[in-house]
Amino acid sequence: MLIPPWERVTIEQAPTSLGDGAIAVLVLHIGPVKLRWVAKHSNFIDRGEDGGEFTDEQVSGPFASWVHRHTVRATGPTSCVLEDHIEYSLPLGRLGEILTGWHVRKKLARMFDYRHATTITALELNGMKNGE
Repeated sequence: MLIPPWERVTIEQAPTSLGDGAIAVLVLHIGPVKLRWVAKHSNFIDRGEDGGEFTDEQVSGPFASWVHRHTVRATGPTSCVLEDHIEYSLPLGRLGEILTGWHVRKKLARMFDYRHATTITALELNGMKNGE
């Protein structure tokens, strides 16, 4: 699971694939408030052993806009790079940025640090199981 344990998030609907049109629905619990976040996957590209990529874009949710491109690129026969490119804007425009921008950036940095560390651990464990 790539959701950090300190985040209060419920998965309402998990996508069955990363392919175009797949939908993910999360419920964010922020204090007593519940926010539903719906994201749609698109632009799926499978490059086989060379990697792949896909985009998830907010259909509805806590951001004014959110586009997240996931890219995995092979860098050698047994190595790769995982890149996350995110473009987002907060609700309320400049006021939203002034009031909560610093907090959102901090939360996103912490979350992606966790996600990348978890991914590395999972890959290392998988490699050890396969004798690599």
